[in-house]
Amino acid sequence: MVDESAPTSVAPTRSRLRAMFAGTRALRAPAFRVLFAAQVVSFVGTWSQNLATSLLVLHLTGSAAALGLVTAIQFAPTLLLSPLTGRVLDRVDVRRLLITTASASATTALVLAALAAAGRAPLWAIGIAVGLFGVAQAFDRPGIYTLIPRVVDVEDRPSAISLITMSGAAARLAGPALAGVLYATVGAAACFAVNGASYVVVVAALVIVPRLRGARTAPPAPRAKAEPADGGLGLGYAWRHRDLRAALLANVAIGCLTFNFGVMLAAMVTFTYRAGSSTVGLAYSTDAIGAVLGGLIAVGAAVTRRRLAAACAALGLTIGAAGLAPNLVLFLAVLPVMGVAITLYQSTVTALVQQASDPGMLGRMMSLLTLGWFGTTPVGALVIGWVADAYSARAAMVVAGGTCLVCAFALLTPGCRRGAVGMTPKREGEVT
Repeated sequence: MVDESAPTSVAPTRSRLRAMFAGTRALRAPAFRVLFAAQVVSFVGTWSQNLATSLLVLHLTGSAAALGLVTAIQFAPTLLLSPLTGRVLDRVDVRRLLITTASASATTALVLAALAAAGRAPLWAIGIAVGLFGVAQAFDRPGIYTLIPRVVDVEDRPSAISLITMSGAAARLAGPALAGVLYATVGAAACFAVNGASYVVVVAALVIVPRLRGARTAPPAPRAKAEPADGGLGLGYAWRHRDLRAALLANVAIGCLTFNFGVMLAAMVTFTYRAGSSTVGLAYSTDAIGAVLGGLIAVGAAVTRRRLAAACAALGLTIGAAGLAPNLVLFLAVLPVMGVAITLYQSTVTALVQQASDPGMLGRMMSLLTLGWFGTTPVGALVIGWVADAYSARAAMVVAGGTCLVCAFALLTPGCRRGAVGMTPKREGEVT
């Protein structure tokens, strides 16, 4: 009996491992390899800057609400420019646009470095600099996902999405760890300078991409069959497709009240556990370890609305557990599990939106997805910062986790579950 059952018991594991390795197949495309490497470097620099900004603002003000305000300023352009970004991405050479945004991001990072090096930087100046950085990022974030279909074949797109998501997760491990060391030994200016330098790599990669085999950087020829009567924003199109509507609405709620980890983790470590900058960096890194593992788990998994609901529930439960951890050791122990849930959620919702979108609407749908992740942060950061100041950082994390659980329940309601995933159930080969 044992011998007969053994092969069966290990078969799912072997299948899963094969799926994980198959999930790297997008790296076969030379253009994507270069783009992927540049994104890893860029993400490391961005996370280094994010942590440095949080620590610098907390050091200058001692207020989580002030940090929430600065965070809101950084992400406000994503909200305000969202009517424009999607239409632009669907109509221009995305590669050239990303070169412009990378150059602008490098400039603002170097301005922040100069402000930090000057001594006691005024909060208003930091706010202006991060706001301008946010303008560039409003185009950059959806732009990278819009560029993916133009540098990889259709069958490799799910792999490319998972790899880009994993690169962000890996950067959450390296970036804060690097920033924690640099901030404690050299100062905040070094963290901002690292981010500025990282964009030099991005620009170089984007210049090289057209020369590589298989790259297609011009706007895609297919257009949406019917443009929505909403000024071309894509809102009407998204509303008419059940999968897009459900995924994007859930993403707005989670992006607003959950994806404020810069505020929550810094406030938990600094105010609840009374620890310093190196511990904040450790918190980011332990969370990122799980995020990398989550990317591996996401590779090769079927994208369904039920899976998205499960990812929302897992994210809510782990955030709540971290917020209720009685001491720093248990808090750090929960963070890797939370990181797994973060990446599972991001990979699932991104793949679901991409597979449900017509090629001519992809830029606008990715812009709406980015709006949910980052554009709602100005409101969410203020709310979460206020909750942390008025009540506690633990209360802020409970609010964030509860939002995910509500979204999971809504996705599983009968009305929301009606309809095929992506409205194209017959194209199973595109689902991962």
